[in-house]
Amino acid sequence: MRRAVLLAGLLLWATGARAQAPTADEAQPEQEVVQSVARFDGQTIAEVALVCDIDACRDPRSRRVLRRLLRMDAGESLDKRLVGRAWSKLMRTGYFRTVDVQVEARDEGLDVRFVCDGHIVITELDIDYANVASTLYPKQFAAEIRKRLLLRKGGNFPPRQPDGSYAPADQAFLDRQKQQIVSLYAQQGFVGTTVRIEPTYEGPNGKTVEVRIVVDEGEQPPLGQVLLSGNEARAYAEVVGPITTGERIDFWKPFFRFFGVGTYERRRLKEELDAVEKQYREDGWVSARVRLEPVVQQQGVVFPRVRVYEGPRLEVAFEGNEALDDDELRDVLTFSESGALDDTEIEQSAQAIVDAYQAVAHYYARVDWRAERPAEGAVKVTFTVTEGPRVYVRRIEVWGNQALTRREIIGAMETKGIAEDGVIGAFGVSAGVAQDSRLVNDLTAVRALYHDRGFPAVQFRCAPADADAREWTRMRLLAEQADERSPPMGPPVDATLFAGRFDVWTDAVAQHHCFLVIPDADERLVTVRIQIDEGLQTTVDRLAIEQVIEGMDAKMQDEAYALMQNLGFMDDLRRWKPNAGLNRRKLEAVRGFLLRYFHQQGYLQAEVTPICLGRDAEQGEDAERDCGQGQLYGVHLDAVRFQLEPGPLSRVEGILLRGNLRTRDAVLFDELLLRDGGPLGTEELFLSQANLRSLGVFQAVNVETIGDPPALAERADERRSTVLVSVEESRYQYIEAYGGLQLDSAPLSDSELPVQYLGGLILRDRNLAGRALELGAGFNHANRIDTPQDVQGDDAVWEAGPFFKDRRLFGTRLDLTIDAAYTRSRTAERDAYEEVVNAKVTVGYDFHNLSYPADWGRGLRTTLATEYRRERRRALTRSGERPPFGAPSHSVGVEPAVIYDRRDNPLHPTRGYLVTASALIVFNDAGAVTDLTLPAFKETVTGQYVQSFFKRRLIIVPTLRLGALQTDDTEDDLPSGFFFKAGGDAVTLPVRGYEDASIDACNGRLGRGACAGVYAEDDDELNDPLPIGGKAMMVGSLEARFPTFLIDDFWWAVFGDAGAVAPSWAQMNVDRIYPSAGVGLRWLVTGQIPLRLDLAWPLRDTGFAEASPRLHLNIFYTL
Repeated sequence: MRRAVLLAGLLLWATGARAQAPTADEAQPEQEVVQSVARFDGQTIAEVALVCDIDACRDPRSRRVLRRLLRMDAGESLDKRLVGRAWSKLMRTGYFRTVDVQVEARDEGLDVRFVCDGHIVITELDIDYANVASTLYPKQFAAEIRKRLLLRKGGNFPPRQPDGSYAPADQAFLDRQKQQIVSLYAQQGFVGTTVRIEPTYEGPNGKTVEVRIVVDEGEQPPLGQVLLSGNEARAYAEVVGPITTGERIDFWKPFFRFFGVGTYERRRLKEELDAVEKQYREDGWVSARVRLEPVVQQQGVVFPRVRVYEGPRLEVAFEGNEALDDDELRDVLTFSESGALDDTEIEQSAQAIVDAYQAVAHYYARVDWRAERPAEGAVKVTFTVTEGPRVYVRRIEVWGNQALTRREIIGAMETKGIAEDGVIGAFGVSAGVAQDSRLVNDLTAVRALYHDRGFPAVQFRCAPADADAREWTRMRLLAEQADERSPPMGPPVDATLFAGRFDVWTDAVAQHHCFLVIPDADERLVTVRIQIDEGLQTTVDRLAIEQVIEGMDAKMQDEAYALMQNLGFMDDLRRWKPNAGLNRRKLEAVRGFLLRYFHQQGYLQAEVTPICLGRDAEQGEDAERDCGQGQLYGVHLDAVRFQLEPGPLSRVEGILLRGNLRTRDAVLFDELLLRDGGPLGTEELFLSQANLRSLGVFQAVNVETIGDPPALAERADERRSTVLVSVEESRYQYIEAYGGLQLDSAPLSDSELPVQYLGGLILRDRNLAGRALELGAGFNHANRIDTPQDVQGDDAVWEAGPFFKDRRLFGTRLDLTIDAAYTRSRTAERDAYEEVVNAKVTVGYDFHNLSYPADWGRGLRTTLATEYRRERRRALTRSGERPPFGAPSHSVGVEPAVIYDRRDNPLHPTRGYLVTASALIVFNDAGAVTDLTLPAFKETVTGQYVQSFFKRRLIIVPTLRLGALQTDDTEDDLPSGFFFKAGGDAVTLPVRGYEDASIDACNGRLGRGACAGVYAEDDDELNDPLPIGGKAMMVGSLEARFPTFLIDDFWWAVFGDAGAVAPSWAQMNVDRIYPSAGVGLRWLVTGQIPLRLDLAWPLRDTGFAEASPRLHLNIFYTL
């Protein structure tokens, strides 16, 4: 007898790396599948089939992986739980919209079929605008709109029903996507926004779709008069001044409205009202509130309703202040920031004034205050300052320390004694400033030092929480005066004065006052005293983890030993330190490291338990102790071992790929560190994602696993999981066009500034043939804006050529770049005009690939470049005459280089350093490349250090560059720029303030010695010489940058540059150094990209020009 049972379709959209659209029917849980096949539980399976209609099922490799997900084979007994789990795993792959489980009972057994309906995959997702105005000037860029959508390229899209409509749930999903976009515009005040989603189904069975989303942005309604209420102290015009209502625009209103002026945008309006509130508070209404209430809209015009709650106006006066002026004290008041005006806030401001005085060494400053109401709606607060003397810390006294020396304790503190002998030195005086807040930080550091040494219960002698710190200090000093054991400090005090007073011993140094500031006989000095109760120490002789470390690879071993040294368990020779301090934090650090190691090996359920070993005093033998914090207190341990329970080994059981529409599977597999049957380690998962992202062709990458719960595992010592790699391909084909104006550097004495136009076009494909290769071509042109017809002039730039990039050369971590170009422009030193045809091949390697997870390789990169050049040069136009080009020269250059960049940001660094070194070897024969002569050598080293102060508000950047070359050839025989010439900006060796290439080896006609014979005495060029390149170079700069504090992202800069060029290093001397100084303005476009405007003064004349200030406009910081 044949029985057939068709299980109901169980529908669920996979979520995985991205949220997907819901299904037409409600999703049913895995348990319903289990119940549906329960009647067949235990029966023999005759056949298991997987039926599906997507490419993954037609690909033999992917089909094998999907088939293994089922974990059912003919001849086995059907397990209802495995059927339900198989359905769940198939759905989690994200491949299928529905999975129907069909079971048919036959005489020879059960036929089990998983019939899968694949998702419709989005192959293109375009955001278009409904009109030309929005296309040219969109109010929301397409990238911002994409962020609001759950639709993704490579993701899923609902199917259409036969009548062209969507199922209710699918239609609701699409409506929600539209509403997300409409809401985005509504937040900015747009009305009439409409969105259309236009799918075009393609491919076999309509399983792919191109989605076009058309956005009609609507419009922002005009902003009418602000309906203001509550403003009594300030006039209407004063309040609405910061609001861009457009009321004062009497012409071209539609034009300005196109750019948002005078239109309603709720977010912008609230920001402008925040500015109104800030202005109120700065003008004295410190508790003012400005609120936007529901708007009024009539006849298409929005009238915002704004209510002002002014509160009383605060007038602040200061008395007795001399060391700090009124403006400095107003800057520290807390009223405007908190928006409160009451006794508590006045007390907070008074304490802020005290802190400000302590910061300038007036530790004993006191601030009293009184509040008055001189008129209705006004409050006057007068702060009376008693500044006290300026004092510094003579010394730090530490009482009660035994295990740690006074020197060790003071070493952890920022506050230092600077006048043990009574003499206050000029250097390091800031460390001798006594400041309550800094002393609290110092005690916190001392507490951390004791914890690190194994003293978990260290405490300090402190004032009770409710005690006045100054009063407590006075009573402590009087108590010592009454103690016969104390040194004489004055007349004795009756001990009954201190009856009922108790100090507190605690480690809560932030909540209590835990130090004494004692006046000295010298009125300029004080002594800071802290009293410590160290408590008992917990120590250990070693950690018994040698066997575990021996089983690690060399990289993990280095990490393990570094951790032991950082925690104080080992010395620099990797020997155990006896009696090393031990605490729970250290044990957890070691435990966490061991867990990470096991997770990397694929033991994702590993357990590590510390076991403390010590001597049993009664039995005289080793015994195990509880490693809890309470049990560890005050004991010495012979060792700590770690009980290791690795648990089951997680292994990879197949890899599935999703979302790579164009990128070949092989490209993704090459980036994955996971292999079928290999261990499934956390490190491999993370690095695999990082590798895929580094290709530059994926916008999103997610790697997850699909496995069985422990109850359904085939083996107790092993867990097998399928790895699902989901990617979202980014746009890989680009046409980039740019244009603009630039200002060339020029002396201020010039009557007009040299303005140039520039433009260019780049076409690129970043995923050529689906192999993550980049191929492209570019064109660039620039010229003087007043002589565009002079296409061969000195300022004309022509450049065009193709380029190719392979980020994974031969499947390795080497990257390859090939550039070829035809160029006509000035040389890099801008002292001649050249025509160049070149081809350059560069192979590079990033050492972070090798060092990870260790940090030493971050920023370390090496390159090897090989370049062929055919060039011909001519001198720049002089006296209206343009010299002809010289004969062409050919050369081949090989340049190895090393770059070590540890700056936090290469565009706008605030800390870190950069070191580069390169050696260029050039073969040339001034004719044919095939007949190479002896090479010329050139070496350069560059170093830059970036240090910031005051929370990155002051940035100091010193830079130094050195160079040398060895050759017997002349400049004409070698590539341009081979010999050293300095001066100018946006050149190879910049020295701002000087003319381009005006710092040369011979100082024009003034050179002596080796330069004396450069020009013959009767040579006309002696009167108008050309710069002569040198074989030795030294260029440096020192720049300080700080914010303007007036406009966001604008920084001031002061700098000094210097450069020197000589015929050889033996002839380098101080007389060859040409310094300059200047000031500049930096605009950080988008907060990161610096646009520089510098005004620089050369401090010496050169052989080419007298010293005259020059203006430089450029992008990026100079090196």
